[in-house]
Amino acid sequence: MLTKLLIFAVVVVVVFLFLMMRSSKKKGGGDGGSEQDEYIIASYRSGTNYKFRNFIILIVILFAVLGWWFFTNKKLKKENLHLTEEKQKLEEDLRKTQSEIMKQPELEAQLDRIREEVSLNNKVMLKEDTSTKTLEYLFYLADKYGSYMHFDFGLSESGADKDDPTIRYNKYVLTGKAFTDQIYSFIDQLERQPPFYAVEGIALEALPPDQKGKVDFSVELTAYFTEDGTPINRIELYEGKPRKLAYNPFFPRIHSPVISDDEEFLQQLDLDNCSVVALSPERVFLRNNSSGIIQIFNVGDRVRYGYLESIDWANQEAVFRLNRYGVAESVRMKLK
Repeated sequence: MLTKLLIFAVVVVVVFLFLMMRSSKKKGGGDGGSEQDEYIIASYRSGTNYKFRNFIILIVILFAVLGWWFFTNKKLKKENLHLTEEKQKLEEDLRKTQSEIMKQPELEAQLDRIREEVSLNNKVMLKEDTSTKTLEYLFYLADKYGSYMHFDFGLSESGADKDDPTIRYNKYVLTGKAFTDQIYSFIDQLERQPPFYAVEGIALEALPPDQKGKVDFSVELTAYFTEDGTPINRIELYEGKPRKLAYNPFFPRIHSPVISDDEEFLQQLDLDNCSVVALSPERVFLRNNSSGIIQIFNVGDRVRYGYLESIDWANQEAVFRLNRYGVAESVRMKLK
């Protein structure tokens, strides 16, 4: 805005000077030149000619506009600098706020872990305990968190605490066969729930590879109760998210080839008993050497112990990904 005003003032001055020059030329021409000169001289002497005065006034106004523009522009620059500093400060506050927002899920996760740890130390003593009530409670945990884990259940011992006879206990033994992640989730929830059940011992035994990672397990469990305790149906259970094991340490990585009686497994083509009879960039044609039947496979189709991974068209080979012994390997079959 100030720049436009300055340009307008300069244009006005230029137009004014141009008009003055044209007016002087017009007055200087014609027949009455000598009379006009005498009139101009007389006017200057008497002070009646205002051209020079008006020019001086216009110059003064122009410098005034320039000065006003200069100081106003300086003031605006100062304000712009202040606004820039305020903007930087607000952007810094915004970054800090966003950083705090990004940390919020992590803080909530830490708070959940703290709550879980507190719940572990806030065990509730039962008012009474029977095999029926305990079995019902264990079935609930197994179905909800142990992926419907099955087990055998039996009472092994009952008695009173030696140091405090008012506290009684019942000991139970759980035995069965399950995947380790089922057992882990079940024991994890059993220890995190408020009812005072103590896991005294766990025994695990690996099974052959055809059991696909299952183990035999035995769990010794003790239920403590007292007359001043709380009935189990009045205890509010913890609704936590079940946690799973990411790795099964009991599943062997190297083992003999898995042999299964599963019908789907037996129907899958065994690469040791077949040959490639035709090949295209998209498909592989395999012939069963025993039956003579030709089967067509696309990339990703299952064979025994694995699947068709890719087709190496340049080398005329079919590449399979197999896992016979616990370690995945690539098997190439060439078109003859």
